[in-house]
Amino acid sequence: MHITPLMNAPIIVQAHVICAVIALGLVPVMLFRRKGDRLHEIIGRVWVLAMGLTAITSFGIMDIRLIGPFSPIHGLSLLTLYSLIGAVLQARAGKIDAHKSHILGAMGGLVGAGVFTVLPGRLMSQILFSSFEVGGFVVILTLGIVALVIWRNRSRHTI
Repeated sequence: MHITPLMNAPIIVQAHVICAVIALGLVPVMLFRRKGDRLHEIIGRVWVLAMGLTAITSFGIMDIRLIGPFSPIHGLSLLTLYSLIGAVLQARAGKIDAHKSHILGAMGGLVGAGVFTVLPGRLMSQILFSSFEVGGFVVILTLGIVALVIWRNRSRHTI
């Protein structure tokens, strides 16, 4: 692992990565920590801010141009912003199930986009895996599948 590719990237990419890493780091805390208290609210606000900035900064990154200057990832960013706004509005209205649904949708977008960032040849793949990019992608994909299975089984057994 080496950070040189990130340090050489444009500032918008650096900001995007920092915000995404903060959001990703908070996901396990949000999933497994008790809900509804003051700390939950603080963590949620930080996460929404990090996710919002991640989505917004993505519009300044246009390496993959499929529809004019945009790619399908930009569509995912729009869905993420929609989910974040919905999550906040639903929480304020006391509609916790709808709030949870919006949050899980945004988390899914974060993880989905994250998988694409570790494809061989992409910046995060170069940072995380250097000369072992294909193997690194396989490891990340496998860990993601295992985490999804564990999380789905856990949510089925929760009262």
